[in-house]
Amino acid sequence: MANLSKEKQRAENLRRIAPGEDQHSRAKKEKAKKQTKKASAKRSGRNFKTGGVGKNIVVWFKRQRYNILLLGAVAFVLFVFVGSNFFTIASQIIEQRKLRSQIVEETARGEALDTELKEFSSKSYTEYQIRKQLGMVYPDEKIVVQVKTKAEQERDEKQKAEEAKKAEEAQKKAEAEAAAQQAQQAAAAANAQNAQ
Repeated sequence: MANLSKEKQRAENLRRIAPGEDQHSRAKKEKAKKQTKKASAKRSGRNFKTGGVGKNIVVWFKRQRYNILLLGAVAFVLFVFVGSNFFTIASQIIEQRKLRSQIVEETARGEALDTELKEFSSKSYTEYQIRKQLGMVYPDEKIVVQVKTKAEQERDEKQKAEEAKKAEEAQKKAEAEAAAQQAQQAAAAANAQNAQ
């Protein structure tokens, strides 16, 4: 800063001493002034020229700060409204897809029920149900009763015993898991009470 003031004093002294300067010396002085301004700008940390693009941007931002803040607020409000609507629309699209898949499933189920209804109304199905439920037969029809041998009966009994044993083991396992889960819940509740 001291150098800057000395240079200004020199320039003032030259102006006083030589009032009838020519254009060439004035241009030199103006050039020297510009160089001193650049040097002072570099020393002060400003990297942009006086009247340059950087300064113009800073000045524009200072003048437009309220407009920029207003624009930001409007953008935020729009984001909130559009964002909430976006999530609503996205959830509705997901629900619509689920409903379409349900429609397809129900349509297939309806078609299966239609074919089953056609079978039920047929003569052969009615005859089958009369034979099965009521045990009726045609007068000239022969009835064949199939009797199981001892080996087949023993095999069926073994299968039933194995199935019962598996069901019992599965039930015991489910009871053990339920007891373990209840113990964990009781421990968690005790820890929560101790923490309070």
